[in-house]
Amino acid sequence: MPASRAARRRPPTHARPAAHARGASAWVALAIALLVALVYAPVVGHEFVSLDDALYFVSNPNLDGHLGLDDAIGAFRPYAANWSPLTSFSVAIDNALYGVDPTGPLVTNAVLHATASLLIFFALRALALGVPVSAFVAAVFAVHPLHVESVAWAAERKDVLMGVGFGAALLAYARYRARPGAARYAGLIAASAFALLAKPAAVTLPFALLLLDYWPLRRRRWCRLVLEKVPMLAIAAASSVVTFFAQRA
Repeated sequence: MPASRAARRRPPTHARPAAHARGASAWVALAIALLVALVYAPVVGHEFVSLDDALYFVSNPNLDGHLGLDDAIGAFRPYAANWSPLTSFSVAIDNALYGVDPTGPLVTNAVLHATASLLIFFALRALALGVPVSAFVAAVFAVHPLHVESVAWAAERKDVLMGVGFGAALLAYARYRARPGAARYAGLIAASAFALLAKPAAVTLPFALLLLDYWPLRRRRWCRLVLEKVPMLAIAAASSVVTFFAQRA
């Protein structure tokens, strides 16, 4: 009888590996965040870059040091031959919080980049890739030299914001595929729109999801898969048209 009680108290064997994986994922996430903090700590002492930073953060005529409804509405107007409403609104938030001090925007860039790196890690885990593979990919993304410009150049806020939206969309898609539902699909569409409103380069997102359908998800019903991406393709097309006319002007 004591042995049977002990057996009942003992957690199922399949629960222990899952708990171990969750614990490992938490430690990896902490390590990735610390890695980004270590690599990008020097931005605290940086000044604005002479190329474009003044245009967006110092002499931007749309900024007045106060955040209001006019900033939210004005963000949807093209500025400097670009149409990236979410980026424009985030710059207005920075201006209200930090004025023209470069430290705030640059640290914000680093935090957004760390967030994108963590979202990519958890997205890969949700796609059933192992902890080591997911950690390696996310760590490379976090410290890759190509991202130095995105973080240390304040005007590249659009790139780190798009990274957050892209990573969130990957995670939302993995969760949607694991358990389809209207709420999870709406989350996917919202994350896709977030990425596109931050930077039009996110038009590649629907095609990236189709690649994930091929591997590692190994889905083969291509008509259904393409129809599933139609709302995202429509948002991408609309963003492309607006961006074209903004840059043409």
